[in-house]
Amino acid sequence: MSVSLSVFEESLVDEPVILMSIRPQYFEAIRNGTKKYEFRRQIFRQRVNYVYIYVSSPVKRVMGKFRLGEILKDSPSAIWEVCHRYGGISKEEFFRYFNGCSVAYAIEINDFTLINPLDLEEMGIHPPQSFSYLTISQINQITPCDCPLG
Repeated sequence: MSVSLSVFEESLVDEPVILMSIRPQYFEAIRNGTKKYEFRRQIFRQRVNYVYIYVSSPVKRVMGKFRLGEILKDSPSAIWEVCHRYGGISKEEFFRYFNGCSVAYAIEINDFTLINPLDLEEMGIHPPQSFSYLTISQINQITPCDCPLG
């Protein structure tokens, strides 16, 4: 059987796509445009262009996607200085998250798009602790949303 991929999906075949777990309050900040950076203690090892967002409990759905911009790597203090204005997180929460870490990553969020909410069970995968790589068959189950961002 032949599978037909959209132009967007064809571009995903060449590079891995990840599913990233994000808490509901941070997803809302991404959605409303106040959060332009996602902070992580560890980063993916492969080159990635697109990220699908799994909104964690109590939502438990894949709800959006974005194109990766720049990935910054530095000390937590240096990352905070550069990115705090668009981090969507308080200073206290940020430093609590990076407590004991010498390195922090800031992932720039570009071209955020809502998708039709999808339960991970329908995709046959478990919620990622931080992130996981998606297969083409899993990506094909995700459809864009025609709803407004606001």
